[in-house]
Amino acid sequence: MNKKTKIMATVGPASESEEVLTQMMEQGVNIFRFNLKHNVFEWHKKTINKVKNIASKIGIEVGILIDLQGPEIRIETDKGGDVEIEAEESLFIGNKFIKDKKVIKIDPVLAIKNIKLGDLVYLNNGELKLKVIKNSKNLIELKSESSGIIKNRKSLNMVSKNNNLPILARRDLEVLARLNQINPDFVALSFVRNKKDIEILKALLQKIDNKIKVVSKIENLEALKNINEIIKISDGIMIARGDLGIEVPIRELAFWQKKIIDLCRKESKPVIVATQMLGSMSQNLQPTRAEATDVSNAVFDGTDVLMLSEETSTGKHPVRVVKEMSSIANFCENAKEIRDITIVTETPTEV
Repeated sequence: MNKKTKIMATVGPASESEEVLTQMMEQGVNIFRFNLKHNVFEWHKKTINKVKNIASKIGIEVGILIDLQGPEIRIETDKGGDVEIEAEESLFIGNKFIKDKKVIKIDPVLAIKNIKLGDLVYLNNGELKLKVIKNSKNLIELKSESSGIIKNRKSLNMVSKNNNLPILARRDLEVLARLNQINPDFVALSFVRNKKDIEILKALLQKIDNKIKVVSKIENLEALKNINEIIKISDGIMIARGDLGIEVPIRELAFWQKKIIDLCRKESKPVIVATQMLGSMSQNLQPTRAEATDVSNAVFDGTDVLMLSEETSTGKHPVRVVKEMSSIANFCENAKEIRDITIVTETPTEV
């Protein structure tokens, strides 16, 4: 399939086998994403080498992107298990797990200082909304507005709160120190706030290998305020709609997606549209009509890359979802009477 729009697929337990990785490449995956916020470094190293060996063997060129945590707040559950929460039930954030209480820890621990009485906290990509009702030195109590399941290593969001955490988490620094063991093509940085954040990462990468490209993930209000300077200094942009869709009113999400794509095109910077593009296919054999339309509109708008997350990392049909996305992209690219994208750039590049 000779599509122009690239597909990025996240690798996880559902797609780590040689058979599945091979089929995903054959169905149209161009870049494999490894989320360093999950699993141990040795697993990522082993699986990245597997991807490279398969690609070389079958003669398909693919890229490797690693995704860093950045100043993102991640939760830790007791023994990594799921935590079921009911509406009006209390959840606690603390520095240790307590018997007979539903407690989560947060990484980095420094973030606990930013949580104040009355704050609203969001979990599970905004599906769970909780309010801080008590705040002591070692234990924060929140009350949930609805029921749901809290999973280990998922993100925690506090809308409109200034995030003063270091741009690189401890986990990120450990990965960067061993970067020459995996040699990725791209490094994605979560929760970029301004150009200074990217400059810090680029300075570290310069000491290792200046060929590695930095992809800035746009997923908070501060990034939107500084979007022009971020695009100019980045090698690529990811519109991370999961967290961005919590930070901005949901009605604004499509607007920002289209605006950022337009800005990236003017600067000749690659742009990725990510999160829930074919989310229902994590369980189902077919996408919803809305999902198919979402993918199509991203192609019509001129995105360079379409990204799959849980659909290929933990979903039931990783190969089928790639095939479906490739088919949609290929059709839309050839729908000339609909797709009319004029390339207007302020920074032309040589081809």
